[in-house]
Amino acid sequence: MAALADVVQRAIDGDPAAWKDLLARFSALVRKITHEYRLSHADSADVSQFVWMTMYERLRTIRNPERLGAWIATVARNECRRLVRHCSREITLAEPELANRLATTEEASEPVIAADTSAHIWTTVRHILNERGYTMILMMMSNPPASYEQVSHHLAIPLGSIGPTRQRCLAQLRTHTGLQESLGMTM
Repeated sequence: MAALADVVQRAIDGDPAAWKDLLARFSALVRKITHEYRLSHADSADVSQFVWMTMYERLRTIRNPERLGAWIATVARNECRRLVRHCSREITLAEPELANRLATTEEASEPVIAADTSAHIWTTVRHILNERGYTMILMMMSNPPASYEQVSHHLAIPLGSIGPTRQRCLAQLRTHTGLQESLGMTM
């Protein structure tokens, strides 16, 4: 096996075989770290893609190529922590206690209002996102959510671009004033 510094230099020079070598050397490390954080398959794939894209963007700036493994581990852990922090703020109705509390406090008119609000929100989302982004978000929000393979096949996009595309769509939705107004949020 070639010295890591040589492989890194060849990757910087654009050698595809060097990139494959780097992926082969460090993919297991990234998988191990995402497994430690108990991420879902989709979230693990997002973290993995983030790590490799960051490495691609910053490989030239790494001062000590022999420490690339430590650098990759740090990037992977930081992204896992960011994802866990973000996900811990989300409330899902899959939590039985919360679902029971909501069900017992619901008035007769609330389902109608909720359906109307939901339709209004999805109409707003459709106006914010392009057709591909809207379809992707809709597929991933369905019950059960579509798999990455299903989204890839339906939209004819590579598996590896689904996570970043989803993140861009969600970031676009988070910052759109019209959607925030639909949700009753203020900036």
